[in-house]
Amino acid sequence: MTNMNKTGALIPLRLGSDRLPGAALREIQGKPAIFHLLDRAFASWYVESRNVVVCMSENPSDDALVSVVENYGANVFRGSADNIIDRLREAIQAFGFENVLQIDGEDILCETLYMDLVLERLLCDETADFVTCRNLPFGLAARGFSAEAMEKVYARYSAHDVIPEITACFTGMNISREAPIFPLVEDHVLDQARLTLDSEEDLEVLRQIFDALSRPNETFGIAEIIAFLREHPEIMDINGSLESSKPIRINPRS
Repeated sequence: MTNMNKTGALIPLRLGSDRLPGAALREIQGKPAIFHLLDRAFASWYVESRNVVVCMSENPSDDALVSVVENYGANVFRGSADNIIDRLREAIQAFGFENVLQIDGEDILCETLYMDLVLERLLCDETADFVTCRNLPFGLAARGFSAEAMEKVYARYSAHDVIPEITACFTGMNISREAPIFPLVEDHVLDQARLTLDSEEDLEVLRQIFDALSRPNETFGIAEIIAFLREHPEIMDINGSLESSKPIRINPRS
């Protein structure tokens, strides 16, 4: 039986974004954007709410996040502002996690269904210590890894001035044993969608999605999001020209 106390969700986040300062506290549907992501993390089958940890920097610019996050029911860890690997590793050690779900703080629509698929694979597949989601819309996917895999990554990259993107840290140099998760159905694929929060254009897209789909005490999911965007492609045009709006497709059979 899975030890839920040893499984956590880590959300690296900071307020000092150059393109959208204070993004996590921008209001969407009457509450800070970060609350929408926390709602989805809290809904995970494998992670207790108290094991959802927002990993922010020690910079004073992030001070405003602490009480906001804690009052909503999540935990906080503060670490390196510049070295994301170091910050995540120290959070794992501080909370005693053996396996973690890692969600980017900008991805406030990250899909709970795939969070659970990632953790299920990580916890049940002894051949894998790093699990990714492939071919989902940009901003809906999480990743998972073991504490052991993080130690390998830390040993490889801790002294580097430039840290690669997190997935690249685990997959580079054959550091970890990766297991990919692919969309359950073709209707979960929409390459042109960009559903992250890193610009004013992104904020407008997300506000329109929440305004259209939000219902009291319910969390809408990937099927509803994609159906809505297919019916309203003009919404995707708002941020469609921004970087990384079209993720690389991977053949599930490759």
